[in-house]
Amino acid sequence: MQPLITRFILLMGLSFGLCPAYAEVFPLRMGVLGQQPGTLEMARDPNFQSVLVTLKLGEKSEYLVNFPDTAVYYVRVRQQEKILWQEAVLALLDGTQDQQLARLDWSPVPQVKRYRLWVSRHTVRTRWLETDELGARLHKIGAPWLIRVRGLTNQGRYVPVTDLRFRWEALGIAGAAKEQPKVPDVALDVTAPDDDQVVYEPEDKDLLSGPEDGLMASWVGRSSAPDLPPLQRKHEAYVWLRYLREDFSIDKKDRFEAEPSTGLGSGGGGQYFLAPNFSISGTLDTHATRTDYEAGGAQAPNTEQKRIRFHVALGLDLLNTHVRTTDWSLMLGPVAGLVQMPLQQNDQKFTDYGIHLASQHYPSRLAFALLFLKSGSREIHGRWIAPLTVWSMQPFLGLYLYNTRQSAGAVTGRFQESGLRFGLARDF
Repeated sequence: MQPLITRFILLMGLSFGLCPAYAEVFPLRMGVLGQQPGTLEMARDPNFQSVLVTLKLGEKSEYLVNFPDTAVYYVRVRQQEKILWQEAVLALLDGTQDQQLARLDWSPVPQVKRYRLWVSRHTVRTRWLETDELGARLHKIGAPWLIRVRGLTNQGRYVPVTDLRFRWEALGIAGAAKEQPKVPDVALDVTAPDDDQVVYEPEDKDLLSGPEDGLMASWVGRSSAPDLPPLQRKHEAYVWLRYLREDFSIDKKDRFEAEPSTGLGSGGGGQYFLAPNFSISGTLDTHATRTDYEAGGAQAPNTEQKRIRFHVALGLDLLNTHVRTTDWSLMLGPVAGLVQMPLQQNDQKFTDYGIHLASQHYPSRLAFALLFLKSGSREIHGRWIAPLTVWSMQPFLGLYLYNTRQSAGAVTGRFQESGLRFGLARDF
């Protein structure tokens, strides 16, 4: 009879939370690594002598992993014998009490000055906290949480932290503050709005909460301009060949309109940083052969026309003036351009000016630009530089769309071109 009573009490305790649970399932986000063929392994030791979990990757970016108890675990992604990623994570299943703190320390990572702690659990949106120190004390943070630490370089790249240490630290011990190095006290209220998360040392607000790791992870960062880490942007230069489709029409006494045609072209461009937040950029496009227009109308242009297009722009990085978001840039500034198109005479040139807006995500090497010109012309540019290096150069892929409008006296012209660019890029 006694064992039955004991089992009943244990079952009721588990049902009503009287007995602690010693395991928790956390979503483990692996980003693009999770979508590539490979294996995810989790172990209690950094050498992976005792692997607890083995999962096959390649289907999604997030995987549910069961963590047995509060401890530091080691996670890695590998393809056969090649290690693609390895990091240490903390599974915090026991809540902190009023008289104790969860102390987290890590070893310094080369070329890293700042560290981010991602705090997440199932059904709760991930938040991050930032510090310059090599540790943090988690105060009244509750449980359960999965805590991941990564270093952030000045170039905006995340570096895994592989050496993580955890212990419980009691409060109120005399001389404890003098013996231990200064680290921030972190408290997190998951019910509070994002802009009301607790920071250590509120007078200087050195830690801010923000969204989870992803394409928009750096929109919230440091807001104290004198303490911002320096930006280290690399200059870029690229050349390309392009496959294009064009459509051209001119209104004179009658209307000349060419049938859409395709062709090849060449060009190049680049971006040079005059200052970390200020750059000059430009592109030059020309046909590999002269444009061949079909005859039509009484005053059609000659069937062969040169095609040159050029613009140069200045840009101020609005995202990195008073807030440091090293992953992203948002350039805004004036642009001047030149285009060659036949209106009143063959090979006629026109100048234009307007506003240039460009955004770039540096870890993925993606960029996008818009040009709004006074003539009513619009230009759209997109590019991606592949993470492959051959003889110090990288493959370049771009998309573009030109919608050009020009007038000369009573003559108006419209030129539309879209195409693909293939080429090489180089940083310097």
